[in-house]
Amino acid sequence: SVCQLNLQGFWYNEEDCLRLCHSSLGIQCKVLMIQVKNRQSISILVNNMNHLQALHVECKDDQYSKQLLSGENVDESNKDELIQWLIDHFPSCYFIVRDSDPLNCIQIWIQ
Repeated sequence: SVCQLNLQGFWYNEEDCLRLCHSSLGIQCKVLMIQVKNRQSISILVNNMNHLQALHVECKDDQYSKQLLSGENVDESNKDELIQWLIDHFPSCYFIVRDSDPLNCIQIWIQ
């Protein structure tokens, strides 16, 4: 079985993520490191990879990390909206955090 899969270096869209989920590698994968184009792709991965225990993901539509990396001031008007979206869309037993290094990486720990 495949314990860990590092697919960084390419931005995966929703169709790519669905293909991955149904591939032999995706079916066996427990820990996935990946870059996706949008948050819907994160949802596809989490909801379709039955053995997935941890997802380390960089999301292209993550405005908050772009602000942090550019040195912009962060306040209530530009809070971490992607993390909140993920918390709202996944069960409360999932542990969802932004990595401190690199800031553009989000970790999702699944039961």
